[in-house]
Amino acid sequence: MIESNDEGRTIEVTIRIEADPRRVWTALIHPEEIERWFPLHARGEGRDGGRVEVTWGDEGWWGTTLSIVNDGTHARFVDEAAVEHGGPVLYMDYHLESDRGATVLRFVHSGFGPEDRWDDFLDALDAGWSYFFRNLKVYLEHHPGTPRTMIHARPGTRGSRPEIYAALVRAVGIDPDALRETAVGAPVTLRVGNEPVDAVLEAAVDGRTFAARVPSLEQSLLFLEIEKAGDEAKVGVWWSSYGPSAATAGRLAESRDAIVTALEAR
Repeated sequence: MIESNDEGRTIEVTIRIEADPRRVWTALIHPEEIERWFPLHARGEGRDGGRVEVTWGDEGWWGTTLSIVNDGTHARFVDEAAVEHGGPVLYMDYHLESDRGATVLRFVHSGFGPEDRWDDFLDALDAGWSYFFRNLKVYLEHHPGTPRTMIHARPGTRGSRPEIYAALVRAVGIDPDALRETAVGAPVTLRVGNEPVDAVLEAAVDGRTFAARVPSLEQSLLFLEIEKAGDEAKVGVWWSSYGPSAATAGRLAESRDAIVTALEAR
């Protein structure tokens, strides 16, 4: 959710995770754990003052500095990458509270100005963070301590954001009009390759992102996203799976290829 105040705008996400707060804390600050729910790869030091960098494979490394404000309950990552180009310092704050054996995580991404130039970037971040914290929840509740396998593709395409989004969700058997009326957490039927499977909707932001979890495929999680710039767009097709069997990995690769083929055939 994007919030506005006199100082600018922030993104805030709150999620309940059925895991011990120390387990959640570890997943948030240590690079080997961060790459199990966030980027393709992470490196650095999960300590106060440590440098933590992440990458999605083809765009270099994004670096932040970790500040442990209150051990176990408040961590802040400071992003100064834009400062040398006249941009602001951005902050990513994680606040953790224990709740009857579970953890309530509140995330705040701040430092954005009120100017219109931030609008599209903020919308993309808001959609992305909503998904990533669902991935964190799936990881900690279903696969704690298990490395993640990513089966993915990032094809380029053309067209408007609504056209691309409709093609993406139709490629996995979802009607885009019906999707607008479907709540997160609701059951959906997903097409994996040529076979329908029962799934759970984990995120859906019209024109931007879609995510669904497939319990029968070892709780594997599909994430579809659109990065738009002018007439060009890059699409992300990401299957996250934890210790998948060869059969599951094969089906996820088949699904990825079918999605890419459907985009190319538009």
